[in-house]
Amino acid sequence: MKKNMIPGTILVLIMAVLTYSCQRYESDRNFDVKNAEDGKTAKIVKYTGANTEIRIPSSILGQRITEIGEDAFTNKSITSVHFPKFIIKIEPFAFSGNSLSGVTIPKNMTQIDRGVFMDNKITAITIPDGVTKIGYRAFYMNPLTSITIGENVELETLASYRVFDLDFDDFYRANGRKAGTYTHNNDSWTLELK
Repeated sequence: MKKNMIPGTILVLIMAVLTYSCQRYESDRNFDVKNAEDGKTAKIVKYTGANTEIRIPSSILGQRITEIGEDAFTNKSITSVHFPKFIIKIEPFAFSGNSLSGVTIPKNMTQIDRGVFMDNKITAITIPDGVTKIGYRAFYMNPLTSITIGENVELETLASYRVFDLDFDDFYRANGRKAGTYTHNNDSWTLELK
């Protein structure tokens, strides 16, 4: 009896491993892609899947993913997203209107476009040192209490639109756009230098 159980147990374990490894990344069919600006890599233009925890693959149909298109993941009830290291550009409002509580921005990013993470649930964010410009409303409508940011990042404004809520933009500028961790507590910001 025990000898007959061993092959069945091994089969179940193999199926579990295969199921887990297949779920590490989304299926290619859950993404609509087109050529990126460089003509050599790809841009995700729309997410068609239903998962709320997204792990974006580093390549789809043999093309490396380097860009996320405008509104590609907007209003999809996404709770988490993992970016591959090759992402260099995320277009406007790409992840707006979701339920992201945190996000790790790829280190290769140099610019975060307008409204990219607007209207989520992000409480803390670390902006990579390579980012030199953040578009207006990029993190607007998030309950941010901690922002780690590099020196001299340009925070774009348009009329009364700002990058962040809670007067962070003014505080960052008033402190000479210094690198550090800015913490919001009791209706005011404080700065801990890097």
